[in-house]
Amino acid sequence: MRINSVGLFGGDKFLIGLIFLFFSHFTFSETFQGKEYEWVKTLSTQADAQSYAEDAGGHLVVVNSQAENDFIFDLIQSDSSSNLGQASDGGGIGYVWLGADDSSQEGTWRWVNGDAWSYTNWGVREPDDYFGQDGLGIGLENWPSGSNNSEAYGRAGEWNDIKRSNRLTFIIEYPASSGGSGSVGNSGNSGSSGSGSQNSEDAVSNCDVSYVTLDGTTITVTPTGSEDTSNIQCALDAAVAGGYPVVKLAKGTFYSSNIAVKNFKGTLQGANKTNTELIALDGAFQCSDPEVGVTSASLLAFQLGEPQVKFMTISADQPCPPAGGEESSSYFSLITFANDWEDCNKRVSFSKVDRVSLKAKSYGGDETNIRGVRMKAECKAGEDSYKPLLGKSSINRSDFSGLSTGIQTTMGSKSQVDITFNTFSDLQFSIYLQGANQISNVLSNTFNLDNGRQYGFRAAILQVDDQPTNRTVVDGNTFDIKNVRDSGGDVLDDNVLTPPVWVMLVDQSASSVLISNNRFNLESPDFGAILIEDTNSGVISGNTFTGALASDQPSDPSSYILMTANRYFADNIDGWTVVDNDFSRLSSCAGLLNGSTTNMIFGPNQGCNIIDQGSNNYFLDQLEPTSSQ
Repeated sequence: MRINSVGLFGGDKFLIGLIFLFFSHFTFSETFQGKEYEWVKTLSTQADAQSYAEDAGGHLVVVNSQAENDFIFDLIQSDSSSNLGQASDGGGIGYVWLGADDSSQEGTWRWVNGDAWSYTNWGVREPDDYFGQDGLGIGLENWPSGSNNSEAYGRAGEWNDIKRSNRLTFIIEYPASSGGSGSVGNSGNSGSSGSGSQNSEDAVSNCDVSYVTLDGTTITVTPTGSEDTSNIQCALDAAVAGGYPVVKLAKGTFYSSNIAVKNFKGTLQGANKTNTELIALDGAFQCSDPEVGVTSASLLAFQLGEPQVKFMTISADQPCPPAGGEESSSYFSLITFANDWEDCNKRVSFSKVDRVSLKAKSYGGDETNIRGVRMKAECKAGEDSYKPLLGKSSINRSDFSGLSTGIQTTMGSKSQVDITFNTFSDLQFSIYLQGANQISNVLSNTFNLDNGRQYGFRAAILQVDDQPTNRTVVDGNTFDIKNVRDSGGDVLDDNVLTPPVWVMLVDQSASSVLISNNRFNLESPDFGAILIEDTNSGVISGNTFTGALASDQPSDPSSYILMTANRYFADNIDGWTVVDNDFSRLSSCAGLLNGSTTNMIFGPNQGCNIIDQGSNNYFLDQLEPTSSQ
């Protein structure tokens, strides 16, 4: 049935418009006078930039001196390769957001952190409130564009008032006491006053003082050159006992077996991703031990609390002894966030991973299946091991490579998982939302899938299953998909390859899935881009698809860019809306609605023919007639 009206989409477009679009890239952070600054090269309005900065534990940068302004300008001049935002109302040049505005009262400028407005660096003709400009940006060149110093309204490094709706990059400033992002807001640190005097140094007195030291509120661990397990464990235990908010791993390489800590409300941090590395010792983990079998082996295992891990590389090669055969392969996690293993009813955790590189060298078969971050409530053998973890978890600005699974979660109803600004490369599964009964936001990540590995034939990015209630948003991501096939160029296992976004929900009663504003760059994969399986009432909108599929044959299922399926269950796929996508940049394109689909709505002018094998589906101004069976 064809309906030549677009009125049905008014509500959907409004809803979709509420989802902001980020395409991101980050520089390494820098420090000035004890404070940490991070340039986030994400095009954002000033309000969204401030919101993101606050969520990261800081605020938009506040500039209180010429020296600080010079530092900021040098920072943003250090890398000009990215596509930085420009302000058309600011002379058509690039700007970076600063943390001030006069939106509350025109002409009264206020810093976001409440600092006095004592230093300014306005351009010679600024501010001018041109058509209601309330935001503050630092210019990257003279303005108007192309002007010389004598005719410029402002010069590079000076400030201009511009509209807050401009989409620009921004700088986060972290307070000197925070130790950088993620350390602010740890109010749950029992007894912490921030002075370091809330407890005696007895908490670290049992550690090896040659390698574990206390400075104020920070416990620092230096590498020994051999095994460091006991020192890291002692430092974390001391932090819990003494209420210290930061355990810092100094520059260098650390070697460790299992480290487990309960009720840690602080940050385990390195110097940065390049200079601090934590390596799991080969063969040091009892992956099949019946006492820990339900929790599987982990390098870092945090029970409950508010643990945060940042600024380091964490890696493993063969942490578990060979299991002997594919069916008995071992499972290992670099980081686990879990409940109280002794009491499954205690299962609330607020965890964060920020700017961490997690990597392994192998996965699958008789090798250890190594996961990056795992969040699951598990209990000792004999107890209910399926109660989900509660709370909120965030994984931000991190890199995942060479792993069987990058992120695996099992979170309970009304919990939240935010997976943002990460890079996933060379993984079997990038994100596995297992038994999703939660709020899940997968935003502004980059997925690089190139099948150069023996077990790299499964390319699922997202799997949502098993539970009746979830809300999942997949927005602003980039998927670069190449060569997902076996070495001979044939599809493995009779077309069982999964597309990069795979949404599958067993119980359809209360699901909400939004797949929007993503970029799918396809280089001859043996599958399409999105598979919807047994999931009702979602929206696919504003996505862009480029490249080539493996087959140009319209009848070949591997050439479908959008697929719906009902392979295992009797329920129909019902009520999805597909609107405002761009399929026109593909060398071949077909969307398949199989015989189980009903009440699907497709918007007009998306540049892709839809093969409709379902019933009661609606098409608005389809470019070509649909086929049916």
